[in-house]
Amino acid sequence: MDSIEQSLNQLRREKQKQEQPKQENFLSRKTPAPGASSPVDNILNEVKTKFQQQQGRKLDRNTSSQGEDPLAQIKANFAAKQKQKQQQKQQDAAAAAKGDFLLQQLQSEYRQNQKDTSQETQKQQLEEIRQSELRRQREKKALTRKAQQWLDNLDPYSDEGFWFEQFCYSYESRLEAAMDYLKALE
Repeated sequence: MDSIEQSLNQLRREKQKQEQPKQENFLSRKTPAPGASSPVDNILNEVKTKFQQQQGRKLDRNTSSQGEDPLAQIKANFAAKQKQKQQQKQQDAAAAAKGDFLLQQLQSEYRQNQKDTSQETQKQQLEEIRQSELRRQREKKALTRKAQQWLDNLDPYSDEGFWFEQFCYSYESRLEAAMDYLKALE
């Protein structure tokens, strides 16, 4: 609307500039007939009618949809903006809730992974302990067989046999004494 008024004002100024040099010869100037008009006036009238028609259409649209009360139009615009803000808040809240859900889900997955990892580590440690226990039992069994064989071959009347009999007194059995003796020799 302002641009059309500016255009009209500009056309008027141009017309006035054109008429200023002619004012010197004002008396010699011919006055146009009351029904006749200049081309600039024709263009100006044409622009005015187009502008008035457009304004009339806009006014018809506004009055038919919102009534002629500008206060009602302002209220409606305000209510629409408030509704839009409320919808945006709801969308933001839903996005935040979704973000919280995703965060909780990630935390849950992380805890589960930590739990699985700790359980796997614990299983590996138990397996290592079991393997070392089995190895120790096999070594003890092998040492027991070796000690039994050594005892079977030991002559009790030899110097080593005599010494071993003295050595055994501090043990519960001769086999345990032989096992310690053989460990010390290795």
